[in-house]
This record gives sequence, C-alpha cells and structure tokens, in this order.
Amino acid sequence: MSAATGPWRGRWGLLTVLAACQFVLVLDMTLVNLALAPIATELGAARGALTGVVNAYTVAFGGLLLLGGRWGDVFGLARTCLAGLVVFGICRRSAPADGSHDATVRPQRRA
Repeated sequence: MSAATGPWRGRWGLLTVLAACQFVLVLDMTLVNLALAPIATELGAARGALTGVVNAYTVAFGGLLLLGGRWGDVFGLARTCLAGLVVFGICRRSAPADGSHDATVRPQRRA
C-alpha cells in the first residue's frame, strides 16, 4: 500500500491545518496577555484578578471551540464555518454602536 492511496494520504494537509490552528490559539492567548496591562489600569485590578481574567477567557474560548466542533459534526463543516463568519461579521459591525471607538482596532495616523 503506497502513501498516496493508504491511510496516510492526507497527513501533510492535516498536519498543516492542525499547525495553523495551534498557531492561531497561541496568537490569541498572546493577545489576551498583552491586553492585561490596559485591563489592570482600567479596572484597578490586582495581579490575582488578572490571572482570573486569563483563566475565564481560556475556559470560555475552549468551551466555544468544543461547541463549534460539535456543530460542525452535526450541521456540516461548510455551514458551520459560514455561520461563524456571519456571526463574526455582525459582532464586528455592531461593536462601534456602543459609542466608544476602543471596541475596534484600526490603524492610527501619525502626524
């Protein structure tokens, strides 16, 4: 049985997808850790409270990741991905509606 027709046929594609997913997860947690300084300043939070912020975000993120995977199994991957993109777009568009410009990230002009 050759590698092109055997059970390991798509191993490099799968490895690439898994590596990209892991990169996004690490990048996401890095951004959360970078946001800790502004969170501490705004809330006047102590070091222990910041640990709670990171833990709460990680638990919520992991739970939603599991839920998305389950939805992908039940409703199909393409439909779940499209629904996720629609929800993301709606949330992204509605973020500035609260009146603060801090909700969105945009490039800053230098004078």
